[in-house]
Amino acid sequence: MRAHRLIFVSIAVVLLWPRSSVAADFVVYAVKAKLPVEQVEVGSFLDTVLERTIKQNEIVNLALGRSPGTKVDKKTEILGLAVETGVADPQWKLVVFDPTKAGAARVTTVVATTGAVDIESGVVKNESQGQGTATVDVQETSLGEPSAYALHSSTVSLTGFGKGAPSADSKLTVKVQVAGRLSFTDTWDGSTTRIDGFIVNGKASVGGKPVGAYSE
Repeated sequence: MRAHRLIFVSIAVVLLWPRSSVAADFVVYAVKAKLPVEQVEVGSFLDTVLERTIKQNEIVNLALGRSPGTKVDKKTEILGLAVETGVADPQWKLVVFDPTKAGAARVTTVVATTGAVDIESGVVKNESQGQGTATVDVQETSLGEPSAYALHSSTVSLTGFGKGAPSADSKLTVKVQVAGRLSFTDTWDGSTTRIDGFIVNGKASVGGKPVGAYSE
């Protein structure tokens, strides 16, 4: 039954349960995301809608305190879902992952953790499956230049499904719809702007085998 729970919590693309001091082992899956964000800007005569689309590379850059347009190193700056293995109540985190380093240093920064999770799950045709909803708590950026480029503390919601149970050599498939308000700061044309917009038709997914593992 715990294996079934693993499926959908991974849909949340992230969580951090209260833990003891015992070392934890994680596997990490690459995450893809496309989050169109819209914010209404009130004008003197006409209002306008500011539109920005944030994908996995932009999430990595903002979490590292860099311009969203910065080229991301695909080998050392992976947006990943870190899933604890071998325990009844696993931790789940959305992280920036560097598989070239050792141990906990492979996690450059934690991007988000999960909050409330409401799922149903079971074994269908000998395969673990689940669906439901979850909330994700985005963490405040502390690296790089957070005054100019940053993700801010905010909560978004997820609805979707998943197949498989996370392990060092197993595939995991997760697809979710993402909604809610996302807050971040960006700087362009010499102007720094904080955006507190709503995600419209956002999507995120996990697919394939782990890109690495670590212990902390």
